[in-house]
Amino acid sequence: MKINQILDKIDDNQLFVPAFQREFVWKRDDAKKLISSMLKVTQLVLC
Repeated sequence: MKINQILDKIDDNQLFVPAFQREFVWKRDDAKKLISSMLKVTQLVLC
């Protein structure tokens, strides 16, 4: 699943942030950058 698809599902209330976390306040572009950065680090660690 692509990052955009995940964010779309959050926007469409198909994915939910668990109740123990605060509300989703990140801007869409900031969330994409964070997830992309995490995936790049994961790829480097797995190599």
